[in-house]
Amino acid sequence: MSSLISVIMPVFNAEKFVAEAVGSVLQQTYPDWELLIVNDGSTDGSLDILESFTDARIRLFTQPNKGVGAARNRALREMKGDFFCFLDADDVLTVNSLQARVDLLLANENIQFADGMVKVYDETLKHEVRTWIPDFKGAPLQCLAGLSGRCFFGPTWMVRVMPGRKYAMDESLTHGEDLLFYIAVAEQGLYTFTPACILHYRKHDKSAMSNLKGLATGYTILREKIVTTVGDKLSFSGRLTLQLKTRKIMFFSFLRARKWIPALQYLIFGSI
Repeated sequence: MSSLISVIMPVFNAEKFVAEAVGSVLQQTYPDWELLIVNDGSTDGSLDILESFTDARIRLFTQPNKGVGAARNRALREMKGDFFCFLDADDVLTVNSLQARVDLLLANENIQFADGMVKVYDETLKHEVRTWIPDFKGAPLQCLAGLSGRCFFGPTWMVRVMPGRKYAMDESLTHGEDLLFYIAVAEQGLYTFTPACILHYRKHDKSAMSNLKGLATGYTILREKIVTTVGDKLSFSGRLTLQLKTRKIMFFSFLRARKWIPALQYLIFGSI
């Protein structure tokens, strides 16, 4: 008997892209999956599109709008898989995405997290913007907390479900909730990756990363929560790196948007 993979998809007003996202799960070469879709209070045509899918492996839940963390948490409570991964409603899995990652987990029981290459595209998914390739293997906590980007792009990990463990995201965060989630479970085991591309990421104006003010606030809160969650496991240099890295990220993010004053504010004070 093969292992079941739970794919978790939060949906909020994604009628333009969600059919393609669901279709990418239906096209997987690995057949033993369940797709848990949480319609998080969409006010557009997303629900009608989602209800048109009839594959028995798709489980649809609807709730009032509570945010992406709450939507993922609903699915995490409902999942039945031996492994789980996330998929945003505007992104697309490559056809071998589940197979490539689960093969790594099945080959070594010490591996708890499996990742892979990500190709970033424009909104049409026709023009490639850049490629992200992980280059870290091992215990991921220090790498994650240092915001090095060597083992984290976004919600791309496939995670082995540990018996008795409850998995939940911090629902108070609007940015970085996936990073904090991985940090919280990082000591569960080792991280590795496949060289294969596992996700086509769609970059557009409504992406969470395009909201610079929200992103800056998110990084400030995230930094504080990382210290609260795993601060006792970080060295002084680790804490310093976290502080400097968040300031550097937002400084250059604001500079690219020609927002000079917020750039200097965040660089000097670590918040705006």
